[in-house]
Amino acid sequence: MAAPVNSVAPEITGVEKVGNLLTVSNGTWTGGVQSYAYQWQESSNGGGVWADITGATQSTHLIISDDVGFKLRCAVTATNNTGSTTALSNETIEIPADWFVPEDGTGLANANSLVDLEYARTYHANRNNAEWGLLLVGQRKSALIKATDYLGFLYRLRWKGTRVNGIQALDW
Repeated sequence: MAAPVNSVAPEITGVEKVGNLLTVSNGTWTGGVQSYAYQWQESSNGGGVWADITGATQSTHLIISDDVGFKLRCAVTATNNTGSTTALSNETIEIPADWFVPEDGTGLANANSLVDLEYARTYHANRNNAEWGLLLVGQRKSALIKATDYLGFLYRLRWKGTRVNGIQALDW
């Protein structure tokens, strides 16, 4: 028997934004694979040179602010009794610097949150919600965007037509 052979490359799925989780598939292998190992990598020069991300050895990777400006990929290693073989996943886009746009009351065309981080920090501090402070900034931003999306879904019909201007992104 020989070491595993990869026939379909591993694939990364997920939205490439700080605070989101990326998942890599194992791909398709032959040769009686007994185990898989993962090593996420980053490139700051468009994919020319790759470096391992310390501690990023699971099939998922939480995008953090340290990943901004880098492309990501994952090396998946399949192992059997004979040996190991590594296959590389697809590359992500360069992780964008900022994608969180809180509404400022003027009806922004690209707003995706009803509140900014300072308002949310004060809100949670006043309610003694220490867990909020344990989240990474990207996780906080994602939570505020998801909460805004949820409110928009719940109240879309009630607030329909109450936009400040014709370009406002949010329904109210």
